[in-house]
Amino acid sequence: MSIPEEEIRKRVYAQNYEQWRDVCRVSRYSERTLKVQKLEGGILLPPILRDRAKGEYSGGACDGAFRFVAGLIRDGEEPPAGGFYGVNASYQVKDSDITDVNEDIVYGGVLINHFGHFLLECFGRMWYMLPPPPNSPRKTPADDRDAVRENGKVAFLCIMGTAAWYAPFLELLGIPRERILLVERPARFRSVTIPEEAVHSWCNYTKEYLIPYRCMAERAGSPEGVRHLLGKKIFLTRSGLSSTETVCCNDAYFERFYADKGFSVIEPENFSIAEQIAILSHAEEVACIMGSLSHWALFCKPGTKFTMLTRVNDDTLASQCLVNEASGIDWYIVDVSMNFLYAHRAYGVCLLGPTFYWKRFVLETYGAFDDDDSWKYAYHEYLLQWCDFYLGRDVQFIKKFDFYKVCQKMHQLLCQNEFSSGVPEKRLGRPCLIYCIRSQGAWELPVMEGISCNGEGDAPIEALKLFFSSSFFSIFYEVYSPACGWGGAASNGSVAEAIDSEGKAKPVFGIRMRMDDRGGEKYWLRFRVRGAGSDWSAWSHNENVILSKKPLCALEVRLLAKSGR
Repeated sequence: MSIPEEEIRKRVYAQNYEQWRDVCRVSRYSERTLKVQKLEGGILLPPILRDRAKGEYSGGACDGAFRFVAGLIRDGEEPPAGGFYGVNASYQVKDSDITDVNEDIVYGGVLINHFGHFLLECFGRMWYMLPPPPNSPRKTPADDRDAVRENGKVAFLCIMGTAAWYAPFLELLGIPRERILLVERPARFRSVTIPEEAVHSWCNYTKEYLIPYRCMAERAGSPEGVRHLLGKKIFLTRSGLSSTETVCCNDAYFERFYADKGFSVIEPENFSIAEQIAILSHAEEVACIMGSLSHWALFCKPGTKFTMLTRVNDDTLASQCLVNEASGIDWYIVDVSMNFLYAHRAYGVCLLGPTFYWKRFVLETYGAFDDDDSWKYAYHEYLLQWCDFYLGRDVQFIKKFDFYKVCQKMHQLLCQNEFSSGVPEKRLGRPCLIYCIRSQGAWELPVMEGISCNGEGDAPIEALKLFFSSSFFSIFYEVYSPACGWGGAASNGSVAEAIDSEGKAKPVFGIRMRMDDRGGEKYWLRFRVRGAGSDWSAWSHNENVILSKKPLCALEVRLLAKSGR
């Protein structure tokens, strides 16, 4: 069942709202029945990187003819797409390189030496090792089920080596260290019992997905399993880590904010695994920067309020949407990205701060304005960290920087607004017309009237929106695609797009726009477009409609006062 947009609007405060809306509104719950198969003479192959661009590995469980049977599937079942860190193909080895082990084992899956991915998807087969939910009989082979499941070894394959925190999690699932087998070279077993994965983190999950997390939360919360419960309101931070893949400048700003609101600021790594789980499972409200930390929601009680602060505003995290749905938390997503230089959600350097969206969230949630201006002093650290990280690397995007866009983005952030309008309003003596386009699934920076707006190269326009920087006349606009005709009128900042019968936005081939009657009496509204591989069109006139034989890739709009007014 999809989530209504009015519900999503209450939960997402972000510049790239439409991107988040599209990934949040889709239910990822699957009613598929999980199967268990027994592979006689099954072979386990340690993962080896096969496709560096996709991050996919070969390895996993295969039969005696090296036909792939199971690995780690992140993106659906047919055909099995591994996705980054996924294992979706086997490889052949010489028989002399295979170690024969005369044991019956359970294949536990792939363990990833990345904490967020480990939390998210490395317990996908562990439902089999635990009692099934009520009224959910488990369908398994009858032969040796109890002996192997209850007493046999559980074999895992590892990506990027091993981590000290593997064992504490597995022990909470009732799998002691002596039963954990980390397979480091090809091995053939008498039999391998393979439970199906309960989650494909980019795609779907089943009702069994949360069984391991609920079990660990229950066991971690026992008196002998936890020493510290630091209140019911928790802010999770990574600021104490000496080495991380992503440097988040100014995260201390949010630590101070939440501490002032009565939250305990927690560095999870300072607690044992059991204590970390107990803290999260007993919390009533949690906040953190989105990423590995936000996957801790899997251990929270349904209904726990969980606020996730995004470190970029041009990307989403579909797997987090899956976690939010599966765990039943009361989730909120807030854009706190103040990056005006290149940023990636998974690595590099990001600048965080009180954006326009953060301020709106604080006002609507706490009924107060966030007037702390200490964020202004974070730019020195941000620039230094960013240069330290990227200079000297072979990153072509630095050479392609559009300095005007950098300055425009910087001005927008310094103004703490959705766009930068103070200077043009003073110059024009009236509110400024602002417009932006969506291309390749991402919104370009809003531009002021008289400036062209385009995506990367000749990438087609998929949607557009126009609005004035402050209260003024109304503006109406619509886009056209040969695949589905005119997409329906939009106005004053709403999104105009042409959607086909499958709900997909199609490339724009035409645009029409107009002012309301009062505005039309005082101003000429003119625009021009550029088609892929073409020159600019003539300026629109009279009915303000332009149609093209090629997808449009750029737009420029002007507002001109009529003579004598």
